[in-house]
Amino acid sequence: KRPDVSKLASCWEILEKDFETILEGEFARIDEEFGLYMAADLNKIQAQEKDLKERVQVRAKEAESKLDPGKAQELRAMALSIANEAETAKEHREAAKVARINLARRKVRARKEALRKSLGEEPTEAIGKELLKEQLPSEEVIKQLSAYEALAEVSATAASCFRALQVVALRPPEEISRTASKDAPISPVSFGWASEEQKEKDLVHATAEALPELHACLDSLRKRLQQEKDTAPEVNQKLRIIATDEDKMTKDDKREFIMFEGQQEYDWERQISLKMKEQMRKRDVHTKECLQRITRALHRRWRRERDREKARSLERIDALIKAMDATEAELDRIRKEHLQIAQEQVDELESERRRLQEQTRVLMGAALVVRQEKARINQAWYAEPREKRALTFQSLKIIRRLHSDMINFPVTAEFKQKHSVLLYSLRMLEGRLRKDCPTAKDTDVQEGPLEETPELKAQLDQVDAEFEEQLA
Repeated sequence: KRPDVSKLASCWEILEKDFETILEGEFARIDEEFGLYMAADLNKIQAQEKDLKERVQVRAKEAESKLDPGKAQELRAMALSIANEAETAKEHREAAKVARINLARRKVRARKEALRKSLGEEPTEAIGKELLKEQLPSEEVIKQLSAYEALAEVSATAASCFRALQVVALRPPEEISRTASKDAPISPVSFGWASEEQKEKDLVHATAEALPELHACLDSLRKRLQQEKDTAPEVNQKLRIIATDEDKMTKDDKREFIMFEGQQEYDWERQISLKMKEQMRKRDVHTKECLQRITRALHRRWRRERDREKARSLERIDALIKAMDATEAELDRIRKEHLQIAQEQVDELESERRRLQEQTRVLMGAALVVRQEKARINQAWYAEPREKRALTFQSLKIIRRLHSDMINFPVTAEFKQKHSVLLYSLRMLEGRLRKDCPTAKDTDVQEGPLEETPELKAQLDQVDAEFEEQLA
């Protein structure tokens, strides 16, 4: 049966008191455990110190018995240095003990806080970078620990973080209200499309934010191990000879001892290599099993949620399709309406342009006729008197007819000025022609429509073609 997360969260105030009691017990256990561990280390250091000092003192007495006070003094100085090195080692172990105790206390508090956050509204905070930072050893702490202790602390913290990640991933989802109205507005969240705020609470996002802290810790551990490798302590050969009683061995014993040490080193390296391979195999198996368990749980949860939400999802999809169809119909109506309005405006603009073009064409035709008649008048000046009278009379009738047509021609406001200029030119030209034709009567006007010459017609056709091209 799945745990009721909401009930557990509501009882947190009651559980917190019990957790405080548990924390006190954990702190006492940590102090006792590390106290015993440190006592064993100190006893080991003291035993090694005592053994080396005894060996050195024995050799110092032997040197004195052989009347070699210089060597005896050197050996006693070596014994004093052994005591100093032992005290330094004890201080380092004490500092490492304090650092590990503080780190263990922080881990216990962080586990409690992670449990509280995993029961809260934002469970992804249980694997956030702040809690991870509390559990990981800092670079200063790693420097105080031995290489083995630093590796063990980082490994234990990584395993704890992986466990917390599994807990958050397998946390039962909150029950979502199923009583929402079917007619509720459709939103991206309705279809599972997370907003930016929801993405920040996502498990993957929270894990990605916490990874830099783990990377920084691993980088500090790498530097610590590299420093341990590059700056290995130098072995005092004289002290080594005394510790192994090599100075009392025969040549055969030394050869056997060296072979034994080589075999021991080979066996140790081989044992470490096999142990590392076995640990890596176990790690891969453990990780695979955990991921498979999480995958099965999440798939089962997803299938259950999918089956439960299937009918509602289909209804929402149907509502979305209808909304999209209605939207497309409305867009089509608006598009047609705009196209109709645009076509009406185009037709109105084209009608206005054609009306202006028509007046432009009439005024231009009149101007071309005036220019044509001026050319005829200029030609009449050099003709015979009889021919001159005929040409002038013909021009007068044409100008009178054109003048009459222009007076009766309706002109828009845009062409009033050009129309007035044209009428003025026609009046002046008519007055000039009347002087040249004194016998002409007021009724002498060109009958019928004015004939267009091929040249005039070609010019007007060109103007019409340019207008149609521009309009298109």
